[in-house]
Amino acid sequence: MILKYSIFHLYLYLILFYGCNQTSINNPPVESSWSIQNSGTNSNLKSVFFTDDNNGFAVGNAGIILKTVNSGITWQRINTSLTTSNLYSIAFSNDLTGIAVGFNSTIIRTTDLGLTWSLTDAPVNILLTSVLFLNNNTVIAAGYNGTIIKSTNSGIDWFNITSPATSDLHGLCRVPNTSELYTCGIGGMVYYSNDGGSFWFAKNTNISDNLYSIFFINSYTGYACGSNGRIIKTVNSGLNWTLQNSRTTYALSSVFFTDSVRGYIVGDYGVILKTTNSGNNWIKDKTVTTSYLRDIFISVFNKGWIVGENGTILYSSSP
Repeated sequence: MILKYSIFHLYLYLILFYGCNQTSINNPPVESSWSIQNSGTNSNLKSVFFTDDNNGFAVGNAGIILKTVNSGITWQRINTSLTTSNLYSIAFSNDLTGIAVGFNSTIIRTTDLGLTWSLTDAPVNILLTSVLFLNNNTVIAAGYNGTIIKSTNSGIDWFNITSPATSDLHGLCRVPNTSELYTCGIGGMVYYSNDGGSFWFAKNTNISDNLYSIFFINSYTGYACGSNGRIIKTVNSGLNWTLQNSRTTYALSSVFFTDSVRGYIVGDYGVILKTTNSGNNWIKDKTVTTSYLRDIFISVFNKGWIVGENGTILYSSSP
């Protein structure tokens, strides 16, 4: 009896041992390429921008500005005491000059890589959602009620631009190495400028979902994303748009492409999407958070950062 009992347990042990090993070999654990960085805050973060692989900024609620000088290993809060308004977007023209925009037409500006900031007057009183530099002097910002404003002296002075949009605008992008600009917004609308943002024209996407981010990789090919998991693509400068399968219904907040085939999209509940074939297939990356993600930035050396709610900052050395 004792011998049979021992043989039985030995046999059971061998089954479990080899069975577990076989499972781990055939189904290795999936690891995310993204890891959490300590932002030192619980404030919602809405935008991230890096001037190089080391120096970066994140902005968000209650006027928070975070800065890193070591790729996000550590983040420090910059105490400007200039505003408590939520900041929605930040951009730099070079290693020194940057602008952040937000609620109540807040515009703040730095010329020393974020060491000091100053408030700038805006010609409107509206929520500004996006800002970008066309060059060292020309800056464009967009916001609610179709607002588009422009500066030609690096953000010191601003003036209104006549806009064909009446609904809220949420994204801005520049076609690389051109003066062509795009913005997008509520109700699936896309708008285009070919002269550095002085005149704008509407582009019909044939969708009604809100669009929150837009990105063009050249004068012909661009992508936009938004509510209900919508991703749309054009290959003829926005004349026609086609739906792409995102495999999610979550709201998608930010799109970023590093070349003609590789792109990334982030959104609600920590969703991170990636394509390596120009959006023909979007694959969900393994997430490390359930926080809503609001913005993604990939450097020229293919390092990536994502920011979102509850002070979330994600980093990947090879996204």
